[in-house]
Amino acid sequence: MSAKSTNRKLQVSTGLLSNDDADFHSRSLGPVGQRESHVAIEMQEIKSPDEGAFNDENQNFGTSTFTETKTERDIKEITSTREDPVPRKVHVNSNGRDSCDHQNIVNQSREKENSFQSEALSSSPSVTLPGSAGSGKITELDIPTSRVNSSRSGGKSGNEAFDDSDYYCVDHMKLCSSQEAADEHAECEFLVPAFEWAEAQTMERDRRNIEEKLKKFETFAGTLLEDRNVLKKQLIESKEDVADEFLDIVEDLIAHLLAKQKEFMARLDELHTNHMKTIDGQIKRCMKVQKETSFSMEQLNTCTHGTEDFKKIKRNIIEKCPVYEEILRRDFNNATRLDYEFRPDPWVDKFFKSMNSLGDVITRPSGSKLPGFLSQATETDFSRKELQIISRNDGVSGADTNPCCFSGCTFVYGGKMILTDWNNACLKMFNKRGVLCNRLNLPNNPWDVKMIDDDRVVVTVPGDQKILIVCYSGTEMEIIYSFETDCECWAVAVVGDRFATTCDPWSKTPSIRMFTMEGKYVRIYQKDNSGRQLFAYPEHIATDSYQNVMYISDSRLHSVTALTVEGCLMFRYKHMDLSYPSGVATDNQGNLYVCGKESRNVHQVSKTGQIIRILMDSTELEAPRAISFQQDGENMIVTDVGNTNCDEFITASLE
Repeated sequence: MSAKSTNRKLQVSTGLLSNDDADFHSRSLGPVGQRESHVAIEMQEIKSPDEGAFNDENQNFGTSTFTETKTERDIKEITSTREDPVPRKVHVNSNGRDSCDHQNIVNQSREKENSFQSEALSSSPSVTLPGSAGSGKITELDIPTSRVNSSRSGGKSGNEAFDDSDYYCVDHMKLCSSQEAADEHAECEFLVPAFEWAEAQTMERDRRNIEEKLKKFETFAGTLLEDRNVLKKQLIESKEDVADEFLDIVEDLIAHLLAKQKEFMARLDELHTNHMKTIDGQIKRCMKVQKETSFSMEQLNTCTHGTEDFKKIKRNIIEKCPVYEEILRRDFNNATRLDYEFRPDPWVDKFFKSMNSLGDVITRPSGSKLPGFLSQATETDFSRKELQIISRNDGVSGADTNPCCFSGCTFVYGGKMILTDWNNACLKMFNKRGVLCNRLNLPNNPWDVKMIDDDRVVVTVPGDQKILIVCYSGTEMEIIYSFETDCECWAVAVVGDRFATTCDPWSKTPSIRMFTMEGKYVRIYQKDNSGRQLFAYPEHIATDSYQNVMYISDSRLHSVTALTVEGCLMFRYKHMDLSYPSGVATDNQGNLYVCGKESRNVHQVSKTGQIIRILMDSTELEAPRAISFQQDGENMIVTDVGNTNCDEFITASLE
C-alpha cells in the first residue's frame, strides 16, 4: 500500500481470548493469569476510484474533528477528513476474522508467531486494547491522520498532539510518526494509534498489578484461615488440658482433705473410745459398790443381833466401808460432765479468707508462625531481631522553663508519640519522625501516659491525686474529663475498660489499685496469699497484649513482678545486671522490656520471666526511665533522664 492511502479507519475488538482462539487467529502479547491477552488486527485496502489521480504535492488536509457516539456496541468514532481522501480501512477484532483476506492473515500470522512472541516478551509489556474481557465487543475508530509530509512539502501536522509518534507498529514493536507510518510501515499489518497503544499498556499493567494483589490477598487469606483453624483446634486441646490441670488440683485437694478427714475421724474415735472406757470403769465400780452394799444390808437384816454371825458380818462391813468411800470419792471427783467441741485449725480460716480461687487462667501469646504480612518470608521472632537506633530526638519546646524529664511515653494512632514532661508540667506530642507538633500545659506535674484508644490517652497527675483523660485529634490535645483517686497514682496501665495504677509507692503500704473509666475504685493488689507485701516501691506498670498479666517494676526490690489480673503471682524477674528497674513495656509476642535506671540498660525478658538478652547498655543510655512499644509494630521509645540526655528520647526498631 502506498502513502496515498492515508485516511485509515480502525475497527478494534478487545478482550481476553482463550489459548485456542489465540493460536488460530491472533498474536500473543503476554500472559494474563492463566490466559493470554491477544490483539488481532486485520487490514483491508479499499481503493478509491480516483486513486490514480491523487497528487502528493497537492495534499490539502482539512481540520481534524473527533466525535463520540454511544451505541449498543459502545462504538467510538474519531474521524479525520480531507479534500481528497483515499481511505485505507483496518479491521481489528477479537476473533481475527476478515471476509476478504482471512486466510492470508492467518498464514502470515503463523509465520511470524515465534519471533513475534519472543520479541513481545522481552521488549514490551503485554498490550490489551480497551474493552470487556472476553466479550468480543468491537470498537470502530477513525484514526486521526496527521498531514503526511513528503520531502517536498515540508508541511506540519494538523494534529500536533501526534507529531512525533502517532502510531505503534506491532510488527516492529516500535512507535512511529505519521510520516513513518505512511512510508516505512505502509505494508505492516498491525498498526495501532499511539494513544490507544499507550492506554492499552497502562490498562494491562494496572490489570496485572490488581490481579497480583488479588492473588496475594487470596493466598494470604488462605494461609491466615488455615492458621486460625489450627489455632482453634489447638485452643480446644489447650482448654481441655487446662481443665484437666484444674481438676487434678481439685482432686489433689479433695484427696488431701479426705486424708485429713480420715485423720480427724480416727482421732475423734480414739478420744471417744478412751472416754467411753473411763466412764464404763466408773459405772462398773459404782455397780459393784451398789451390789456389795445391798448384799451386806440383807445379811444384817437376816442375822440375829448379838450372835457371832452378826458380829462377824458387822466387822466385815466396817472393814469395807472405807474402801467403798474411797471408790465413790475417786469416781465422784472424776465425774465431770464432758462434751465434744470442734476447733478448726487457724490456718483453715486464714486459707478461706486469703484464697480468691484455686487458680487462674491467662492467655499466653507466642510468636506467630505466619509468613510476613502479604509476603512469603517467615516472620522473625523479636528475640532474634537486631535492635537498630532510628534517631535521638530533641524534646525541647520553646515554652519550656526547665530541662526536660520524660517520665512516661506512649505510641498513639498514626505512629505519633506522646510524652509526659515532669519538669515542665506538660504533655508533648511528636510526629513519627520525632518532631514536636503540639504541647499541652497541665495543672501539675504528670508522671505517666498510656493510650486508651485511637483518640484518647490517660495521664496520671500524682500531685493532684487525679487521673486525666486527654483527647487528641491530628496534632491537637485537650483534657476532656478527670477524676480524683484519693491517693497518689503514679504509673498507669489500661486493662480492658479499667485503669491499673501504682499508688503511694513511697508509703509503707504501696499497692496497685484498679479504677473504672469513670473513676470508681474497684480493687486493690497489695499482699500475696501468705499475707506478705507484694511491693516495696512500685514505679511503673504495663500489661501484656491480651491485658491478662500486669508487670510492675519495683525499684526497691530491684525486680519486676508479674501478677495476673485475678491477683495470682506469676513470677518475679531479677537479674544481677538489673538495678533500680523503672519503665516496663511488652510487645505483641509477649516479650517484656525493662529499663534499668541505675544499671543503665534495657532487658528483653521472655513471657516466663527468663532473660533473653540486654538490648541497650551504658554505651547508649545514661539513666533510662520510661519505655513504650508500638502496638502491633516493631518500634519503641526509650526516654533517658541522665544529666546529659534528659532533653532527648530515643526511637529504635527491632529489624
